[in-house]
Amino acid sequence: LHQPIHPTDSFWFVLHLIMAPRRKLTGAQAELFAAVCHHYINEAESDCNDTPESVPIFSHLSRAQRLKLVADVAIGMLCEDESLPPDTVQHNSTFMAIIQILFTALEIEVDIQDDQGDVGEDLLNYDEADRSCHPRTAQEVEDIKVKNALIEHRAEKNLKKLKKGKDVGEFHVEEKETPHGVEDMLSAANQLNRIYKGGAVSKRERDSIRPLNDDEKYAFRWRRLCD
Repeated sequence: LHQPIHPTDSFWFVLHLIMAPRRKLTGAQAELFAAVCHHYINEAESDCNDTPESVPIFSHLSRAQRLKLVADVAIGMLCEDESLPPDTVQHNSTFMAIIQILFTALEIEVDIQDDQGDVGEDLLNYDEADRSCHPRTAQEVEDIKVKNALIEHRAEKNLKKLKKGKDVGEFHVEEKETPHGVEDMLSAANQLNRIYKGGAVSKRERDSIRPLNDDEKYAFRWRRLCD
């Protein structure tokens, strides 16, 4: 953990110094944070979504170092008799990385929710913020199923090409340096605020929620924890 920081990470020093955790998490916040930390262990074991690009100081470390830092932060944030995580750039970047891992889990959950076997349309119909709570029509639902089927078919074809050593053009992305500035700092701060933003759900809204089956609980796991 004492290795030199990569030159491209210099911007993140200032950001992580002001993003240090200041208090213990309790209640629903503690449950959510613990779930994300446990989720990260599984992601790291499979090298899947475990190095968020938006937190390079954390992501440039080895897997063993990242797991040790996640454990340190989890203990410091959740265990009452332990002190808060050390106020270092590495530990503060780990705290930010855990939040980013949660956003990634939320995005993946939304992307694959239609693949779950027994999820009611009354839940799927209202999942898009720009729909102003208007349910999808039957034709829109069918169009989404067709679109997902086409994407899956194309992915299978591309996988076969890759296994044969053939080039798949759409996977090529030009790499370019993106300058960091005040906007990047504000954007990262806003992401943290989104987790704990909002008020309590009214009793009327709570009473209107029907019981969920097992598939629905899995399909909306991260969103329910965040709510």
